[in-house]
Amino acid sequence: AYPYKKAISDTASDWLWDPFCFENGVIREYKDMKVEAGEEKEFLIIGCAMPVYPKILVFSDAPESMRELVINDVSTDISGVTSGYVSFPWPLSYPLSDGENKIRIENTSSHSVLVSIVFAEGRL
Repeated sequence: AYPYKKAISDTASDWLWDPFCFENGVIREYKDMKVEAGEEKEFLIIGCAMPVYPKILVFSDAPESMRELVINDVSTDISGVTSGYVSFPWPLSYPLSDGENKIRIENTSSHSVLVSIVFAEGRL
């Protein structure tokens, strides 16, 4: 049996006021987080009860400069991207856990990138 209820929207979508619960709701908006060239940033990602392996979306206006993205010390090759957003699976062997997850992203390219961490909340 699959015990989780999944959210209608994901973390890259605009969140809606109408279905939002102000008592226990969490706004998970992880779209287009900017990481400058050569910069290393840490983001706080709020996980959910359902273990998830999010999808990573990366956008650069100069995709030829993109070589790799380092997420929590795991290097992911993103060379070969020709334009726009590139989507690749979660590079870590463990899922996001319930509660706070710190994600460190290092941009080794010579241009800034926009990173989105995409998943839909699941709860019991």
